[in-house]
Amino acid sequence: MGRLDNKVAIVTGAASGIGRASAILFAREGARLVIVDQNGEGLAETAKLIAKDGGSAQAMTADTGREEDVRSFVNRAIQNFGGLDAIYAKPGSAAA
Repeated sequence: MGRLDNKVAIVTGAASGIGRASAILFAREGARLVIVDQNGEGLAETAKLIAKDGGSAQAMTADTGREEDVRSFVNRAIQNFGGLDAIYAKPGSAAA
């Protein structure tokens, strides 16, 4: 049983580096995830790594610097999973 079983989380900057590692850890701990980044290819790879490890994540290409994109991925988590428990907003994941 993981520390995040039955929890819903969003991880931004999840296409690589610390964001990817965080998304994988959240999934290992049982969270249902929406993973977000501007890099769609990297997101797809992160989702594959999570699935290979037994978890699942919904990938969404978005710009965290755009309010409408943020609303969209937050709404997706709420609509698909019935709520939202945590957001890991990796610093530097917004567009410059």
